[in-house]
Amino acid sequence: MLKFLCFGSGSSGNCYYLSNGQDAIIIDAGVGIRAIKKNFLKYGINPAKIKAILVTHDHMDHTRAVNPLSKLLNVKVFSSEKVLHKLIKSRLTNIDPASAHPIEKDQTFTIGSMEITPFRLPHDAADNYGYSIADQGCVFTIMTDIGHPTDVVNDYIAKSNFLVLEADYDNDKLEANPRYDRKLKDRIRGGKGHLSNAQTAQLLVDNYHNGLKSVWLCHLSEENNSPELAKDTIAATLANNGISDHDIALEVLNRKIISGPWLISEDGINDDKNLKVDFDF
Repeated sequence: MLKFLCFGSGSSGNCYYLSNGQDAIIIDAGVGIRAIKKNFLKYGINPAKIKAILVTHDHMDHTRAVNPLSKLLNVKVFSSEKVLHKLIKSRLTNIDPASAHPIEKDQTFTIGSMEITPFRLPHDAADNYGYSIADQGCVFTIMTDIGHPTDVVNDYIAKSNFLVLEADYDNDKLEANPRYDRKLKDRIRGGKGHLSNAQTAQLLVDNYHNGLKSVWLCHLSEENNSPELAKDTIAATLANNGISDHDIALEVLNRKIISGPWLISEDGINDDKNLKVDFDF
């Protein structure tokens, strides 16, 4: 059984936690270090069990706390060589070169019993990885900041049982937003920015399979989307294509507060906060 929590998801900060009870990993550290430490205490997370920080890309909403967190946990930071170079050189992140652990796309590595495969996603960063994590008979995959659908994206959805997938914006809301100029709007939907609700919905329709049990929608825009709009739009598109909420459990991750925990097994997910499980974070 795996345990999954999200400490925040969106342009204000992204940070995800996954544990198998023996070992744990952090994916992205874009939330403030104080908030991360507070959540460790609140949820009884044992920092000694966290063995690595995986970084998707070098934007600050994914890396803000990577340096202090890696020092606090005394663990390596895993990402592509290009991203690590940015994190070392940037005065805002400035990680210790000794903590940098470069990994290659499509090359599987292990953290305890977790088999982790990084794969490339299109985005306007130095580089951008998704991560597919196989453990205890489950494949948990995270894909955030996806500029446009690709064959690689399709392939990894097809391998996944549990999926964290970007649904950044509603196109009508983005177009009508007076605070976003044309350049910014074009950047967001220009192929190296983000996925819209409609694109995410079509991705799930095109790649649905019986083994895909749960999808968490991540990185929702605060101004150009809402949890209700994202979930309703995607659920309606799935339903119109014969895929019901009995086929896929659809969840939305909060932008600024914690989401979860969820217990993940081959049978699906359980988010009952009162569930008593002999499970050490």
